[in-house]
Amino acid sequence: MTNEDRLLLNELRNNINRLFQQFNEVETSQRMLVEEITLLKQEVSRLKNEKEALYRKNEKLKIANLMLAGKDENRLAKKRLNTIVREIDKCIALLNK
Repeated sequence: MTNEDRLLLNELRNNINRLFQQFNEVETSQRMLVEEITLLKQEVSRLKNEKEALYRKNEKLKIANLMLAGKDENRLAKKRLNTIVREIDKCIALLNK
């Protein structure tokens, strides 16, 4: 084996070692990103649930305020309640299908 061949072989080994090192770095980075994605998905789910709970609470407060209002506004409250009841009936009908 000539000196030039040895140099080429050493260069090839160095390149292979660098390639493995880069692969390991990318693999570690990929694992960290997958973990971060999982955590972010959990956070999104939690925030969606919180949003739904706040929406329902807001609707209840709107209805309560309408109930406390004067007689003219009682009609609005009844109308709103009827709308909500119809929405619930539609949901129940969809669940029964």
